[in-house]
Amino acid sequence: MSKLAKKIVWIEDDTNIINDVVRPLERSGYQIERFYTVREALDNLDTLKACDLILLDLIIPLGGAAEPVGHYPGMYLLRTFREKYALEQPVIVLSVVADAEVFQDLKSLGAEIENKPILPSKLKRLVEEVLGIDE
Repeated sequence: MSKLAKKIVWIEDDTNIINDVVRPLERSGYQIERFYTVREALDNLDTLKACDLILLDLIIPLGGAAEPVGHYPGMYLLRTFREKYALEQPVIVLSVVADAEVFQDLKSLGAEIENKPILPSKLKRLVEEVLGIDE
């Protein structure tokens, strides 16, 4: 599979993390769409449906989302994407959360899990592995 024109949505509120870690992906030709809140992600479902991969943080602002989302808004989003909107794109969860029960829930929803911080080179390798891209 070619990485040309691969679209990645990154849902993360820390713009410093996104900007520093995403540069190698962008230099390699990936298109990165950034959303910073639960509301912003839900308001852009068409973009999510058209992407090849979702990178997701567990702890993000609601941004005016009216529904209760629990301790981990990212988990709420992943569950909503899978159960309500039937999104099947691969998801990599990047988070500082280290909770075995949360990890089990994420895996049951088909997510890969990686701890933050993550080196840009490691993220690039992980993205290409999940997307099945050979260098």
